[in-house]
Amino acid sequence: EEYHIKIGGADAGDGNYDSGVVLEENSFESPKIEVETDPFPQGVSDNMIEGCVEADIIFKLPNPDYAPITVYFEVGGTANPAAYPDGDFEEEIPTEITFEEDSDTAIIHVAPVKDGIIEGDETLVLIIENTLGCIVRYDTVEFIIVDYVDMETQMSPNTMICQGQEIEIYVNTVNGIPVYTYEWEGFNINNDTIQVSPDTTTTYFVNVLDMCQDTVTDSTLVTVFPLPEVNIGDDSTFMCEGDTITLNAGGGYLGYYWQNGSTDSTYQVTQGGLYWVTVFGPGGCSITDSVYITETILEVDIGEDQTICIGDTVILDPGTGYANYLWQDGSIAQQYIVTQTGTYWIQVSMGACSATDSVYVYVDDPSIGISLGNDTMLCANDVLTLGPEFGIYDSYLWSTGDTTATITISQPGTYSLEVTSDCGTAND
Repeated sequence: EEYHIKIGGADAGDGNYDSGVVLEENSFESPKIEVETDPFPQGVSDNMIEGCVEADIIFKLPNPDYAPITVYFEVGGTANPAAYPDGDFEEEIPTEITFEEDSDTAIIHVAPVKDGIIEGDETLVLIIENTLGCIVRYDTVEFIIVDYVDMETQMSPNTMICQGQEIEIYVNTVNGIPVYTYEWEGFNINNDTIQVSPDTTTTYFVNVLDMCQDTVTDSTLVTVFPLPEVNIGDDSTFMCEGDTITLNAGGGYLGYYWQNGSTDSTYQVTQGGLYWVTVFGPGGCSITDSVYITETILEVDIGEDQTICIGDTVILDPGTGYANYLWQDGSIAQQYIVTQTGTYWIQVSMGACSATDSVYVYVDDPSIGISLGNDTMLCANDVLTLGPEFGIYDSYLWSTGDTTATITISQPGTYSLEVTSDCGTAND
């Protein structure tokens, strides 16, 4: 009910307004019992949670002068106040509480049981009988009790990687009471995702804790396939012109792929250049190796066949830039002096590569003439080629009038040749 009060004041007539009435703050409020909750652990939820957040229901008097006193209340709501397993609490919720003498506080501890049944939010209602004032009043307080649903985790699926690769693994969490804490075995990381690069096949474990300190452990397997090992040579590899080198990637792999698309385990190299192969092992793991092959091309030239006069000399010289020189007589100088008729050759080398050239030198002595060979017989229908057995001359004059180095005849007879060079004239 609502009440009102009238207060009148009068002055004694001295003309000064100095009369007044002092009212105590809240003095028109009937004394009542305050009720509040103190959930714990702190910071998890303002409501009680089955098996996780318990609470003290705290009753307070306006002051200790009202004690000792027993306060009665009715217990209602959708939660069953009985003790588990008949009800929803560790201990039955009482219907009265007593304030001890000189005490203004009394406490009921409420611990909802985690029963594993999804019931939705439940309520605990206390209808309190307040007998502190002139009349009995009833106050109602209500508390919410939340189901605890066990956490569930979903780990990243088992996977396969190649040695040296990095992969992300994760865990998804539902239910429980967020925020979640993640404890990865072997890592100091509080995250639902980590990056890993194992050298060998490894199982990764994670413990997930929620605000209620409930824990779920999950794991995933990362299978590591070793990288193949391949070596087709180093970049100091060289070859000689005309040689063939076989590059071998080795056996036992699941596949091969060379720079030109071939898929054999070997490759035939016939010229210098860059060559590479990718080999494939288990799990699709691959590795590539390459080699640059330097091709050494040697060329040597000691000139054309030539004629010198008797008493003269000619110097054969293949030039500089070779590592070794070897002449037909075993000499190893760069130059060779020729004074006699003959065939001369030189072999030059660089490393394992070599090249050869030869030249014919004729020493012309007009005093001994030239030789067309011995007299011979010519069969009918045959032909015969005549020419000087040795020597290279500036001009030729045959008895037939021809001026070539050789002539072809089909008729018998006597044939003669006169040759001319810087050394003089000779005939046969």
